[in-house]
Amino acid sequence: MEGQERQVNVHKESGLNVTLQIAAEVSYDHKGPLIFYKDPKEPSEKVRKPPPPRKTMYETPEAFADRVKVYKDSQPREEPIPKGNCIIQVLHTEKILTLNIKKIEMLEARYKHRFRLQDDGDSSHGNRSKNNPAAHLKRAADLLIHIHPAQSPDFNPIEACWMILKKRLRGRKWSTVAQFKADILAEWDKITIAQIRRRIREMPDRCLKVQASGGERIKSTLW
Repeated sequence: MEGQERQVNVHKESGLNVTLQIAAEVSYDHKGPLIFYKDPKEPSEKVRKPPPPRKTMYETPEAFADRVKVYKDSQPREEPIPKGNCIIQVLHTEKILTLNIKKIEMLEARYKHRFRLQDDGDSSHGNRSKNNPAAHLKRAADLLIHIHPAQSPDFNPIEACWMILKKRLRGRKWSTVAQFKADILAEWDKITIAQIRRRIREMPDRCLKVQASGGERIKSTLW
């Protein structure tokens, strides 16, 4: 089973200027739900911050420092925004990896067969060290991990699913984040197991082509 996160950017020409963090998992016989694990705020929810205080000519340094402290303490605490296509390790472990483990346990109980989890080499997935929350949880769950090159979209069938979404959403416009999310969910629901299987069946041929190309990006009629 392959599980992976994706960052979806919508720029101003589409009516919005936001980034969605989404995740999903797929296998030959299974397509999981689409999960929004980092929701942006609607534009209307953004509150303009008051300007920082400025020192007056009659104010002592101590009094000004007190006003600055009051100003800083009154500001809302903001979550750090993940950079690139990664999320922080704790968020991945709690929101994504835990669900993937439950799905794998369900599939193994149903098919009486061990499944391997494939994720990419993002640092939030815990593959770069053994002493981190994600790695600890994988060991505790006795997961089988599919070993493959890090950051290799040509080896990840779910990348083909993201491409389906991109093609179907290209050229559309939205006025709210809710509309954008609704369209993503609707198009994800339309992706069939047959479409996923066709892309997974390409994997042996894709591996040979990537090897022959020396690791260069490749394309097929599907992805």
